[in-house]
Amino acid sequence: MMVANPPYGGSRLLVDTSAWTASRRAKAMKNTPQEWVEALWHRQFLTSPIVRLELLHSARTREEFEKLDDLLDFYEEIALDKRVTRAAMEAVRRLARSPRSGNHRVGLQDALIAASATVRGVGVLHYNHRDFDRLASVLDFECVALAPPGTFER
Repeated sequence: MMVANPPYGGSRLLVDTSAWTASRRAKAMKNTPQEWVEALWHRQFLTSPIVRLELLHSARTREEFEKLDDLLDFYEEIALDKRVTRAAMEAVRRLARSPRSGNHRVGLQDALIAASATVRGVGVLHYNHRDFDRLASVLDFECVALAPPGTFER
């Protein structure tokens, strides 16, 4: 099912673990966002070692682990390097300097994912509004929410 205009403005998006998890819940609830399905067809999604590790960590069996590991091979992976780690550290530092006490307390994996997107010049598709909205205030990446908070909760 190809569409003339790719979703999310055609952007390449690094998909955070929160979006993968929410998409599984959406599928179970039979309310998968059409944009998600179309972006899969358009091969707009990217992954990272952080996301891969988080997703593989959630596998309950060896078979589930291997199936997921094979599936993730389909997606281009953004490497973690010194530029990414420096960008993540600078983002956390900038959040810590903000007037709001504790503003730097974002998920460290989310800081690395957002920094990866910034360095690579791509967006982040997420379902973790709290951390990624804050990180987008100090890093230069397109912050794309899979859906509004609570959409995939029962």
